[in-house]
Amino acid sequence: EHLGYIIENDLIQSALFGGIDKHKIEYINAKLSGLKKTDNGYEVNLDNQTNLSCQLLVGADGANSQVRTLSAIEVTERDYQQKAIIANIISEKPFQQTTWQRFLSDSIIALLPLSENQASIVWSCKNHLADELTKLDGDKFNQSLSEAVEYRFGNLALESDRQVFPLIERSAKDYTMPNLALIGDAAHNIHPLAGQGVNLGFSDAKELNLQLLTNSDKVLGDFSVLRKYARARRLDNELMAKTMTGLDWIYKENNEPLRWLRGFG
Repeated sequence: EHLGYIIENDLIQSALFGGIDKHKIEYINAKLSGLKKTDNGYEVNLDNQTNLSCQLLVGADGANSQVRTLSAIEVTERDYQQKAIIANIISEKPFQQTTWQRFLSDSIIALLPLSENQASIVWSCKNHLADELTKLDGDKFNQSLSEAVEYRFGNLALESDRQVFPLIERSAKDYTMPNLALIGDAAHNIHPLAGQGVNLGFSDAKELNLQLLTNSDKVLGDFSVLRKYARARRLDNELMAKTMTGLDWIYKENNEPLRWLRGFG
């Protein structure tokens, strides 16, 4: 049995847009500029001067959620003092359809295969190292990456631009309000150590859909239904966040007992 699969983001987005077309859902290319609570839901203001009304507003707009901000939902944060460097690469030697991860004293490198000789990388580094690596030209970065994984796959080379973002764990104090639900990174985001963030988001969407279908006799946006979704998902999400924080601590500490424990594991 496989533990999981690596799917390119472009393929996921293509499937989602295909679903939008199939079900004749209107797609509006605009940004959220304002929210107003109404008796029956929300009035949504967009930056193209369009105003919409809805009974249920789902905030699925990422870690810096505008829905969350405009709804004045508090959020707790933990700054890991790290940055993640993300890119697609090609290799000399095949990845053997296996995800590879290397834990170093100042960084963690994940190689996520897309094909025999293509992969996505997530290189989680302490801030100073991330800054140094992003300043390198392509050739020097390729050399640093190949050395960091001890040339296990031969020479590695960038196939895309590098993207960099800070690693901050966030958790919304409330996943729901009357007529409003947060899902995915808008509700919580975690360290990418195990690549579980997107799976937590999918689980949120699945649970919210389940609760809405199970309680279809209730008015859409009913707070008691939305609270069932929040209760069902919070424990799982927070347990995963704490697990990632613990693993990050274990692998960045360098004392002898922890080195032994890591080696034993």
